Amino acid sequence: MRNMTEEITDILTHALENIGKESLQKFKRKLSSIDVQPQYQKIPSSLLDEKSAKDVVDCIIRYYTIKNGPDITVQVLQDINERQVSVDLKESIQRVREKSVNVEEKTPRKGLAYRLRDRTNRMSSSPLGRPRRKQRYRKENSSESSEDYFHSQTKQSKAVKSLEMSIAKNTRRTSKNSKRPSNPRHPKRQCRHNIKLRDLVDTDIKLMVENHEGKVSTFACLLFKHFVPFDMYQEWVKNTTFDGYGDKYAIPANLRVAIVKEVRKKFEWTQENKRKVRTAINELLRHPRLSGWRKLI
Repeated sequence: MRNMTEEITDILTHALENIGKESLQKFKRKLSSIDVQPQYQKIPSSLLDEKSAKDVVDCIIRYYTIKNGPDITVQVLQDINERQVSVDLKESIQRVREKSVNVEEKTPRKGLAYRLRDRTNRMSSSPLGRPRRKQRYRKENSSESSEDYFHSQTKQSKAVKSLEMSIAKNTRRTSKNSKRPSNPRHPKRQCRHNIKLRDLVDTDIKLMVENHEGKVSTFACLLFKHFVPFDMYQEWVKNTTFDGYGDKYAIPANLRVAIVKEVRKKFEWTQENKRKVRTAINELLRHPRLSGWRKLI
């Protein structure tokens, strides 16, 4: 599992790689002249010239630390009017920080297990002293029969063993819980806001049917490209999936409903076809296309 530093570094790098070369040059110039707190030094412009987005992020972390560097990056993006990128970056950083806090809060403390083991050890030694004291008392008080003494000793031993087993069970349960993954299996997913969908006429459907090659995955991708403008798609790349898995945004609800509705008209909506649709659109969002959507003919 990656730590918070690696995740934030990747998020910052991804943001700077997607603002374009001209905006990246503006970002470098603004970064070298921005006012910072007295305990920090400004990054010299000579260190930023001709540097890639990854190298710029490394300079930010080295000069301003992982704690303050992301906030400074967000501020600089706002200053150069890359406001949408700055908003998305701020939200991504906040999610990573909240996830890190939740991991620390859910991790059980070792002190509890040690205290339980200490209690087990103390209780395991306690029966040794009681029979000796009981035996001395029996010798001094010969009126107590050996049968009564035997039953009394057996009851005490059973009670002690029962308490020891209870403590040992709690210890194993604590140890087992400490190995569980801290991240929930299905985290709370965030959907992108509904978008205005292009009208889908019979001519569009006819072209899609002629080009989908009988594959449900291809047909789903053609529907996605029809409904989603290319510039909007570029904003979604690498931070959005079909159903929002992996701490990413889910595609808008109205878009998902529209795609599923049209797919079900042409294909049987089985679990296998559902998986193919999800995989195909996730693949489209994972690997960015460099040019616009191909026009169907």
